[in-house]
Amino acid sequence: MKAVRLTRRFHVLGGEDLDGHTDQVMDELLALESDVISDADVSVALTDGIVEISIVASGEDFDAALDLADATIRTAIHAADGHTPQWTAVAVAAEEALVDA
Repeated sequence: MKAVRLTRRFHVLGGEDLDGHTDQVMDELLALESDVISDADVSVALTDGIVEISIVASGEDFDAALDLADATIRTAIHAADGHTPQWTAVAVAAEEALVDA
């Protein structure tokens, strides 16, 4: 098994209650945690509308773990009534996580 920490960083447009929405996203991430999803983190720069979400996922190989992490972050955003129309254009940073998997 490989563990991957995926971080997505993006600018949110039209976020009237960005702080409240990122709290909802964090709640959804925590609800999705399991033996293969952990260590969720959400940070936000309210004045700039910049959001950064990271999570650790484990899979059979790096690509499987990366896909799981990516899908989990997107699922949490959607579950919190967020939208991801430009998802493939969002900045991504992924690295092998130093965790036991």
